[in-house]
Amino acid sequence: MEIRDNSDCIVSSKQVDTNYFSFFKNENIEASVDTWYEGINDYDFELGCIKRNDNIFEFTRIIWKSSENLGCATACCKTKGILICKYDNNTNKPGYFADNVGTIDTMYVLDNLNNGIHIMKNDHSDKRTQS
Repeated sequence: MEIRDNSDCIVSSKQVDTNYFSFFKNENIEASVDTWYEGINDYDFELGCIKRNDNIFEFTRIIWKSSENLGCATACCKTKGILICKYDNNTNKPGYFADNVGTIDTMYVLDNLNNGIHIMKNDHSDKRTQS
């Protein structure tokens, strides 16, 4: 994978097991995880991954239980930058979504609050806040 055009940070080819986030220089790069996590809205926790789209795969990559390796890098270009996160080859495997993504009952839901990240297990047995 390489940045084809330094002026616009255009990726020449997208790879599997990789999340991409393009940002302008005045934007907060931490928004990348929020953007990728929005795929939770498209994921069907009862049926698993029956729809195949980038939003779902970006979400499932960041929470994939058996994934052990992650590498991220940024590139800054003239008008914007790009964040690229490469996961090991164990993410988004057909037939393994239930084991690695879980169900809505066991899923940890990340909610952005004004003062940080709130992690809450759906059965309310585990609550932690970070300010």
